[in-house]
Amino acid sequence: MQQVRAESPAAASFGSNNVACRLVHDGRPAIVRLPEIHSIDDGPGKPASIDLFIGRRPVMAFGNSDGDFEMLEWTTAGPGPRFRLIVQHTDAEREYAYDRGSHFGRLERALDEAPKRGWTVADMKGDWRKVFAFERGACPAAHTEAIPRAHEPLLPTRRADT
Repeated sequence: MQQVRAESPAAASFGSNNVACRLVHDGRPAIVRLPEIHSIDDGPGKPASIDLFIGRRPVMAFGNSDGDFEMLEWTTAGPGPRFRLIVQHTDAEREYAYDRGSHFGRLERALDEAPKRGWTVADMKGDWRKVFAFERGACPAAHTEAIPRAHEPLLPTRRADT
């Protein structure tokens, strides 16, 4: 499986990350990621990570598990209009079904709190006509040739030296 990254400004990307340090090897400075966790982008660590990387409270937040609860809560607490969305994975046929009682991606607390807090819940099976672009009928017939083959990336890959 090929890893694909969308090109976006560094300020728009954040997540769990490792400690990094600067070193000089053969006269050339380099940044090296160490096998030590700097921050975990889950649960209470998620809003802290957002603040670390973008330095402000988001106006929109999207989650799909109880690990996103604190991020949704923190976004909600900001002034002005806010949008919070929970994607409930209920479609085992086209993707995966997990939420209540799941051993991964558990979604209980956030789902229970959503109506009280004004969070939108999107039920994947009931609300989404298509889950993946390659599903039959997802693209107009005139554009079917534009669908990448399995070995082609969907997004431009980022060069390793950038």
